[in-house]
Amino acid sequence: MPIIRQRRRVINAANHITPGTYHNVDVDWASMLWGAITIGRRSWFDVVRFGPASLMEIVWRCAMARANIQTHLSEGTMRFRATSAFNSLDGSEKGAVTYFLGLIMAKLTAEDLLSVPWVLHLDVYSKINNAHGHTVAVTTTQGTKSRPDLIGRAVSGDWLVCEAKGRTTSITDDQRISAKEQTRQISTINGVAPNARYASFASFSGSARNLVHEWIDPTGSSETAEPLELPEPDFIMSYYRTVTDFLRYDNPAVLDRPDEKDGLFLREVPGMDLWIGLDLEHPSAWMRDDRGADDPDFARRILERALKYKPPEQAPGRKIGLDGIAVVLGKSWL
Repeated sequence: MPIIRQRRRVINAANHITPGTYHNVDVDWASMLWGAITIGRRSWFDVVRFGPASLMEIVWRCAMARANIQTHLSEGTMRFRATSAFNSLDGSEKGAVTYFLGLIMAKLTAEDLLSVPWVLHLDVYSKINNAHGHTVAVTTTQGTKSRPDLIGRAVSGDWLVCEAKGRTTSITDDQRISAKEQTRQISTINGVAPNARYASFASFSGSARNLVHEWIDPTGSSETAEPLELPEPDFIMSYYRTVTDFLRYDNPAVLDRPDEKDGLFLREVPGMDLWIGLDLEHPSAWMRDDRGADDPDFARRILERALKYKPPEQAPGRKIGLDGIAVVLGKSWL
């Protein structure tokens, strides 16, 4: 299985940064694509309710990863590195790709180290014309808008705040401190202080251009931080929207993959040699069709029953997260 070199640093209140040490983290293509598909923003559901919006978004996310990183053998170890396609991009395009990789690594870190399966962009809740009617204040710091990228909810009910970054070159201490400050701009979520705050940096290292990840653990909130109030049901339903839209509307002509022995409800993503779906043992599987999917108690039941959920044993080319979302790869990915 490929590995990614990961380093954890700590920044204290006085902005002293510990050096940290690298360790290897096993991350295969299934995990990378699971992170790419599940991280981030609300889907395009409100724009094209019954069209191919979710399918196109899933294809774009998977293609973004596959076009810009590849596995290779480096000093006897399988690693992810930049592709020649990535190296030919201009600076702004490279920045967009590395930021996307920073989001993926932030999502994998949230689940693997903090048991936080549900992670969304804060922007989902800060748009004035939010189609779901919920608007939050955007924190300002020293006259400029500064806020973290991501908020997440743990299975335990705790909350996290995260800032994701991507760099094509080395990371500076000024960038680390700036990212730390962004994580400190939310004081509480629904009246409770976040249990975790971290900044996630993805970058390419050395002449081999290997993908590395830095996880920076900052201290508590800033004196200028503001509270965030958000409805948990809307948060959970928004998280699953892209996948459930795809399963319910976008691809009705494609038969479910015959994986009944594994208890997975899957549909193929056309042209990508992969399948996406839900573990039927996870309460989110109720959203695979229209039965009760708009029930206001749906999210509450998911949160309650997810406490007892344990993903099945992972197999090569397969990732099933704590959120119950499954990614199964075809042979071309392996």
